[in-house]
Amino acid sequence: MAAPSFGFCAVCKNALRKTPSRRLFSSLSHHTRQRDYAKTQRTGQSTRCLPQILPVRRDSSSVPEKEIRGNSRLVDLTPHRTFNFDTHALIKHLESSGFTSQQAEGLSSAFIQILNAQIDQQTKTMVYKGQLEITTQQIMAEISSVKKDMVILEKSEFSTLKNENEKKTLELNRLKDNMSDGFAKLQSGVKLDINLERSRSQEAHATNEKTLSRLENRIDTEVANLKTLIELYRSDYYKYVLGLCMTLIVGVVIASLRTVFSGALTPKSSQTAN
Repeated sequence: MAAPSFGFCAVCKNALRKTPSRRLFSSLSHHTRQRDYAKTQRTGQSTRCLPQILPVRRDSSSVPEKEIRGNSRLVDLTPHRTFNFDTHALIKHLESSGFTSQQAEGLSSAFIQILNAQIDQQTKTMVYKGQLEITTQQIMAEISSVKKDMVILEKSEFSTLKNENEKKTLELNRLKDNMSDGFAKLQSGVKLDINLERSRSQEAHATNEKTLSRLENRIDTEVANLKTLIELYRSDYYKYVLGLCMTLIVGVVIASLRTVFSGALTPKSSQTAN
């Protein structure tokens, strides 16, 4: 459905296109009064007015729908656009400052567009308080559920983990005791083996010393025997040599005496023969 023709200006028509129907109905009577006042003040000129459109909550505090339908008819408008200031007062102020009607309307329209763009840009990065409270409540509910889950885990899984940890600790202690016992047994066995080997080595060394002493004594006795034999052989040798020498000397003496006696007897025999 088209908007009712009340003789609005261009800014008013744009505002009407962008204003929700419920808020439009609540401001029609005010706009009509403004239009009548403008006609009385400026005859022959186009009416330039825009009602003060403030944000109206869509709840039971607004004007009843039956009363609105009794004073006006329904209008199908575009999605809602909020004006946060009195645009009519702005146009009046611009006109009083020396701007023409078209310039004031253009500046007001541009200012509305800039303001709405800035508000849209800010609302993209902001959140409503209600949504924030809902999100906070949801987060707190999640935190409480996580706390409950943690308590349940602490009672169930943590207890099982604790029991398993205690079992592992007992097993480790048992292994530690077994290892210490094994090391003690091994150490005692090694010490016993070392002592046995030491005693064996000492006994072997003692036997070797005894054997060496026996060999030395035997060698000494053999050397002494050899020395005595050598002395005996030497004395016998000397005896034989002396006997031989004496025999030779005696033989030489006897031979010389024989030659002497034989030479002395030969001349005597020759004389007797003559």
